[in-house]
Amino acid sequence: KRMNGQLGDSFTIKPDQMQVFNPLLILCLIPVFETVVYPLMKRIGLPTGATFRMVFGMVLVAASFAICGFVELAMEERVAAYNQEHMTTYDLDTLPNINQLHILTTIPQIFVITCEKSFVLSLVLNSPTLTLHRP
Repeated sequence: KRMNGQLGDSFTIKPDQMQVFNPLLILCLIPVFETVVYPLMKRIGLPTGATFRMVFGMVLVAASFAICGFVELAMEERVAAYNQEHMTTYDLDTLPNINQLHILTTIPQIFVITCEKSFVLSLVLNSPTLTLHRP
């Protein structure tokens, strides 16, 4: 309970529910990568081979962790600012809900890590060694 998941007066997003965004984004991003991103990369002269996709995927993983770090710093800054303003000693777990960072601030991190998965997963789906056995 370190982030505010309140949406309006009657709905609350729980941290476990945020995991739904990842598979939904994968389903949406793989066709976008195949029809838009890879042809655009070829057109501007960027490599689209397996090695480049793996390396770029790892760069995206690192970016996702950096975004996570910035979100964590923002959460810590909110606690420090609240404690200084109210002369209290709250921590991330006890800070009043209204003053916590909103849970939707994790969506950029989820989006970046999902882009990485789309890069790598498209390698598997387009692999010449992958064959589908039909009865």
